[in-house]
Amino acid sequence: MPTKIHNILWSGLSLAVGILLWEGLAATGWHPMTKIPPPSQFVPQVLSNERIGIGTDAPTIFESVLATIVRVFGGAAIGFASAFALGLAIGFSPWLKRFAMPWLRLYAPIAPVAWVSLVLALFGIGNFSAFLIVVLGVFFMVTIATVKAIEATPDTLTLSAQAMGLSQWQLRRWIIIPHIMPAVFTTFRLGMFAAWMAILAGEMVGLRNGLGYVILYARNVYRYDILMMGIALIGVSGALLDYVMHSIQTKYLWWQNK
Repeated sequence: MPTKIHNILWSGLSLAVGILLWEGLAATGWHPMTKIPPPSQFVPQVLSNERIGIGTDAPTIFESVLATIVRVFGGAAIGFASAFALGLAIGFSPWLKRFAMPWLRLYAPIAPVAWVSLVLALFGIGNFSAFLIVVLGVFFMVTIATVKAIEATPDTLTLSAQAMGLSQWQLRRWIIIPHIMPAVFTTFRLGMFAAWMAILAGEMVGLRNGLGYVILYARNVYRYDILMMGIALIGVSGALLDYVMHSIQTKYLWWQNK
């Protein structure tokens, strides 16, 4: 049996067993399970696409999921492009590296969620702040990863390219950048999880839609079914997001395992 199909079957079996155990515990009437309702109690709400919030203009469940995903993808794309460009500039310029790296090392350890309050204080509540939170979530990690990947490029690659007569620009364009892309993109995928958590925190403290807002609303009105629905949607959306990123990496960076 192909390995991919084998893994899918095992993943499906694992999820099915976990859900059955969850439903079984809920059916026993065990008191803690009243605050952890099983999928049978919140999946119908997802399918009905009900509105979450107060008023007729409250966003639906699908609108909330879409709002969070758009913010994450949009901010991540901007963050990756700007960080990769800056990382290349720093990695190829010794003078710029000496000036910029101390600042990058200073800001990189700061958790993305720590930027939420500052961003909201500076720019207010809105989609711009949401995008900026995601940008900050991936920017410093990707920039440093790009610089370090350039530094780790084997001398054999550069010497071979120079022996073939490649110019400095051709060396960077055709040898160094393709070589570092898989490692940088892997770091980007890891940074996406941090950005995902940061945007959820941002939605909880200010925005009026998105999965973070769903969690906040459910907590305020003591709707544990909506709370678990929001948590489940965050998990599913995050997993699908990483699957998309992995598919992009596998398709467009196919040489990484060669």
